[in-house]
Amino acid sequence: MSLNSNSRPWQVNRAECNGRSDESIASANDFVPGTSPVQQTGNLELCLMGSLVLGLGVIIAGITWIQASTLTKFQSTEHSYSTAVTLVAQPSPQAPDQAVDSELAAAVAPDTMQPVANVAGVAAGKLPVPQQAEQTVAMKLVRDVYESAYADAKTSEQKAALATELLTAAKDPAHKPPQQFALLIAASNLALQASNCKATMTTIDALDDRFVVDAFAMKRSAAEQWAKLPLAKQQRLEIAKALVPVAKSAVAIERYDVAVELLKLARSSAIRGRDVSLVRRIETQSRETVALKKLFAAKQAADSALVTDPTDESANETVGRYQCFVRGDWSGGLPHLAKSSHPFLQDLAERDLVDSADPVEQLSLGDRWYDVGKAESGFASNAMMRRARYWYELAQPKLTGLSQTKCEKRLTEIDQILSQPAAGFSTPEHRRSGLVFDGKSWLETTLKYDGKTPLTIETWVSTDAAVEQSIVANCHGVGLALQITSEGRWGFHIRDKSTYQGAVSDDKVQLGQRVHLAGVTDGRNIALYVNGKRQKQLGHMTSGHKVSNFRFMIGADPDFHSKPQKHFRGTIDSVHVARTALYGDDFTPRDPPRRTPSTVLLLQLDENEGAIARDHSVFQQHVRIHGAVWK
Repeated sequence: MSLNSNSRPWQVNRAECNGRSDESIASANDFVPGTSPVQQTGNLELCLMGSLVLGLGVIIAGITWIQASTLTKFQSTEHSYSTAVTLVAQPSPQAPDQAVDSELAAAVAPDTMQPVANVAGVAAGKLPVPQQAEQTVAMKLVRDVYESAYADAKTSEQKAALATELLTAAKDPAHKPPQQFALLIAASNLALQASNCKATMTTIDALDDRFVVDAFAMKRSAAEQWAKLPLAKQQRLEIAKALVPVAKSAVAIERYDVAVELLKLARSSAIRGRDVSLVRRIETQSRETVALKKLFAAKQAADSALVTDPTDESANETVGRYQCFVRGDWSGGLPHLAKSSHPFLQDLAERDLVDSADPVEQLSLGDRWYDVGKAESGFASNAMMRRARYWYELAQPKLTGLSQTKCEKRLTEIDQILSQPAAGFSTPEHRRSGLVFDGKSWLETTLKYDGKTPLTIETWVSTDAAVEQSIVANCHGVGLALQITSEGRWGFHIRDKSTYQGAVSDDKVQLGQRVHLAGVTDGRNIALYVNGKRQKQLGHMTSGHKVSNFRFMIGADPDFHSKPQKHFRGTIDSVHVARTALYGDDFTPRDPPRRTPSTVLLLQLDENEGAIARDHSVFQQHVRIHGAVWK
């Protein structure tokens, strides 16, 4: 339809997370606390208007302004989204004779809530939220165009289907930004009303892709709404599982407060869904997140102290430990550790900062980080082991004899250590490495494939969206792709002379679940392995490979102009490309993958800083990062 105008550890309190009892939960008709439901016999326009503005509540809930001193917190009890929001203006009080019986009517009335930029300001490539007057016009246009569709959308399934239709319409570049915004509000609201977690998360992500909003707060607010509804156990579990990767993404950008709240909501949903195993996993992640939150608070206090006294040894050590051992920001943290009161760390940091190219000194640095890592515990221990691995890997190719053998043994030992949970936690350290992709980011490589040799592409990944997207690809009509298919399955597809042939996973993608994928071809047969298990559906090329002249992209797929498309949303922890068929039978994946004689690209993605991901193969084809952020 056209919309042109001309047409440290902690335990969650169980009582806090159980939520309200089922008996006290409002009915679905009381979806917005404090408002009157629109009666089925009521005016259709008001029904549609109420629908659209509830979605506006989702958006406004996610919008915040960095200049907190100029803001007032919206305290209205009329809309539960307001608890997560700071707004510039209070909603205008309504006199009794001016009371409105739909949320949309309130939103389009003059002098009401004014959206502002989120905490990050106007992000590159994103648009500011349209002005209120523009929203009003666009919402009326949506109401007029989709009036009959809204009238027919009575069940949850019908509302979810209409949400998908509006989401598709919002992607039409012919629509102006205010129209896209209004369509996305409407889609978000419908998905929310349908209690369709997947659709709600997808529409919020679409809003976040296009406009400057706080998607974390929006998703938290949606979960708060669902917590007050009588939902089936399966719906509770879907919500819990969906919130876990959102919390991880929040941690990745140091939004610890919202991550903790998301995990509380996830735990409550898992409890009410009666999944004991999921509850325990969420509790583990909650403990880790709270520990990180405390470390971050200490680091912020130390930052303030350093403004007054840059030589404060204790503050320097706190900042240095956080940057190096929590964030993996060694270039930012080592200068602080070099000013700390810890003599061993101070000396080691000073030596590390020299960045020696001498393999003997590199081996010595590896040994010292290894030794101090053995004496430490928790995140610090594993971070030190990772730093030791960094130096050992630099030294190993240039060493000979027993020194080289020692390096190789230490590297194997460190891989084993890092595959186990850190002391005091239940999450292996490898989860702290990798890059987070937001649906717009990607990695630029120099690697091409000529189809003359067998090939293996393997990676450790998790995704936030079961939609068509590329993990490693050079296709678009030619070439190949390790991907998520449009049916929501893992896939490995290669173009022969006539069409794409490929292998797909037996099961659909599970959101937030970290998996190992390996796409393998011997030049004729195509196989996909998920967590080391060969999947049943295999591919068979009927002719030779139709070679792509494009370089591989990671987290996207090049179009005919070498522009990235089909962007990945989730995390990628490592990528290994080898010119051989590494696997023929089921196997136990290595984490991270190790270099082989046929390796042409090996990204362990453990630098945790900078705009370059280092290639550990002999070719040293380092990769440029576009938009992805370190975990």
